[in-house]
Amino acid sequence: MKTKIGAITIGLAPRGEILEWLPDDFVVFQEGVLNQLSPEKWDDLAPAEGETPLFTRAGEREIRIATERIEPYLEKAAARLSARGAEFLLLFCSAPLPGFNTEVPLFIPHNLIRNLIERMLPAGRLGVISPDPGQEEMMRESWEKKGRNLIFVSHPPYSDMGFSRDQLKVLKDCDLILADCFGYRVSFRVGLQGATTRPVLLVREITMVFLQQLRRFLKSREDNKKEWRRLK
Repeated sequence: MKTKIGAITIGLAPRGEILEWLPDDFVVFQEGVLNQLSPEKWDDLAPAEGETPLFTRAGEREIRIATERIEPYLEKAAARLSARGAEFLLLFCSAPLPGFNTEVPLFIPHNLIRNLIERMLPAGRLGVISPDPGQEEMMRESWEKKGRNLIFVSHPPYSDMGFSRDQLKVLKDCDLILADCFGYRVSFRVGLQGATTRPVLLVREITMVFLQQLRRFLKSREDNKKEWRRLK
């Protein structure tokens, strides 16, 4: 039996690209924050001065949403997915969003990435790429620590635009680079690694590895249940 996963996106669902790289033996339900509002109301979530922006897309339209105002929409999306039968929830956003109530287990990629970075680079120069310059303070709060220096570069996701010479120069001096947004694709990582010769972590790939391990665990658990029933 396939496991049912609920995908929460801060943008508009469904997103076809989610189905492209998730394992085939998951049934995926999707709910988006922007689905809860008419397009005329999307700008109501735009960040005001002092608020932290999140970046997403709806078709060809680029949308910025205030982190501080997103929680009730996330909770409603989670409730809808639980009602549809989702056994696990996956947040398709790598920002350090506030926790919110859910009826089933929720996977927040930022928590996994934070633990991974802690083990890979407890000290050194960490390059962090995010979509918007207004996210720099949030990134510093997430990744900067004693012994670890943060190099912040903004670059639009979903774009084939290259980096400037100055951006590549500072990224080449990093020990590790994190592309901190689900919008960055594998081709982005490959191109950046080639240009900098530095290891690059991609949120999508980290999440994929987690889901593959979750799939193996669930399959093993189901096999054990079948074997136990057979022995009984």
